[in-house]
Amino acid sequence: MAAQDSNTNKNVVVMAMDGSDTASRAFEWYRQHLHRQGNYIVFVHCPELHLNVHVLPPYSDLTQLEKEVQLASKRADEMVFDLTQMLHSYKMTGEVKVLLGKKPEEGILEAARDVEADVIVMGSRGFGTLRRTVLGSVSNYVLHHSDVPVVVCSAKHNV
Repeated sequence: MAAQDSNTNKNVVVMAMDGSDTASRAFEWYRQHLHRQGNYIVFVHCPELHLNVHVLPPYSDLTQLEKEVQLASKRADEMVFDLTQMLHSYKMTGEVKVLLGKKPEEGILEAARDVEADVIVMGSRGFGTLRRTVLGSVSNYVLHHSDVPVVVCSAKHNV
């Protein structure tokens, strides 16, 4: 717990945010149950590109790739604005990190190491066993590979 100030009990909290209702509910749960004045919140957003490119360059149409990157960048800018406003509205200190080109699970863990987080808070979409097996689970990966405690808020949890 290198980032914790032993005199004031302040912690660095990494909060995974993807713009989903599940992530918003996880933030609300954190705010109501774990947040302490002075904690430093690091919102982490790892936008994913949703490309449908079937042929490798030089034959593929790179304009589609360019459009997708521009759209992801625009959404990331909006996310930064919204999350910064959220910090201000709740009078919390912190920052927003956008990690383009990273898998969400890897970006969350990287950010946690970089800021010497004391805890990671994130939502879980609540996929069934088959879907989680096929698609993987970001929260499951983070839970099993993190060096710090991880709080996973269920998709079914009502704040």
